[in-house]
Amino acid sequence: MNRQITFLLNNYKFSAEGSDPNNEGLLIPRYVATGRTAPNGKVYGDVVRQNEDDLVPVRSIVMKREGDLDIITPDLLSKNFLKTDTPDGSGLGLAAGSSFSEATTQSILGLKHGFD
Repeated sequence: MNRQITFLLNNYKFSAEGSDPNNEGLLIPRYVATGRTAPNGKVYGDVVRQNEDDLVPVRSIVMKREGDLDIITPDLLSKNFLKTDTPDGSGLGLAAGSSFSEATTQSILGLKHGFD
């Protein structure tokens, strides 16, 4: 699974400059939108309440429709993700794919070996 995901994502590169202001975004629960950019450019702050029905729009890699589709700009990612050092031009897709498959594997192992 790791090879398949990283192969699909390996063309994505991070660019510290630029943005995707015409990105329509997609809807996610407000409590997971912390640090994400809304289509109007607003960055969502932290909230305490976790409500799955309280949906807000955020700019997303999935909704990128114009420009170089392989370039990921900071407004398409959570500001929490960008706290780490992400060099300009870095292969973001490889890291994201590896992280996703590792997290999925650990989650499955946690379910398999979970304690009551």
